[in-house]
Amino acid sequence: MTRESCPACVDVHGLTAGYDDRAVLRNVSWTVPAGVLAAVVGPNGGGKSTLLRVLVGRLRPWAGTVRVMGHEPGHARRFVAYLPQGEEIDWRFPIRVIDVAMQGRLAHTPWWRPPGRDARDAAMRALERVGMDHLWDRPVGALSGGQRQRVLIARALCQDARLILLDEPATGLDAPAQHDLLSILDEFKREGRTVIATTHDLNCLTDHFDTVLCLRGEVVCQGPPDETLTAERLLAVFGRHTPLLTAEGRVTFVEHRR
Repeated sequence: MTRESCPACVDVHGLTAGYDDRAVLRNVSWTVPAGVLAAVVGPNGGGKSTLLRVLVGRLRPWAGTVRVMGHEPGHARRFVAYLPQGEEIDWRFPIRVIDVAMQGRLAHTPWWRPPGRDARDAAMRALERVGMDHLWDRPVGALSGGQRQRVLIARALCQDARLILLDEPATGLDAPAQHDLLSILDEFKREGRTVIATTHDLNCLTDHFDTVLCLRGEVVCQGPPDETLTAERLLAVFGRHTPLLTAEGRVTFVEHRR
């Protein structure tokens, strides 16, 4: 599955999806080329996580078409890595750092074959790339938030994922950890991988991401960050509590009274 054979890594048209009888996404259309960094922004409950669950095949669309690397969601699972929000993971589970990284090889290994030396070697190489090889034997629950994110990214590397879906990856990370994360994402882009990340952190978008999708149940706007993240559009996305980029590059929230 090459970049040439699939010019659009993600292609969504008229997507409607939700839970039980409640629609969360309505008539969403979005195309993400291969080899770019794409961000999905919007308020809580706006459908960001729901979109990722549809793309990874965990949630079936009610209407519309969704293609991931030219296939229906789930059919390209070997090449798609999904990193959910931290609170969805039980970090108390007794598992080592290297064992988490080796989970990435399961997508390429028959269910009846236990991971071998090649899987361990691939996991150590992935951990080295993200600067976590020195903690390979540490329980993953004993790590900091930034270290856990790097271990999950190592798992994606071990999987050799071509599409990486990150749900709020910067939540709870301090500034140095966020910088390290963005550096890794930049490396992924140079390698031709595609990254889609949901985020509340607008600071990083203009410097690192190629395209932004603004969601509030439906598409409010999409396009390059410098064209999309205007005050008027952010107000339409976030409502009363609107994040605005200051001249110094910081984000401030403005409450609009009605």
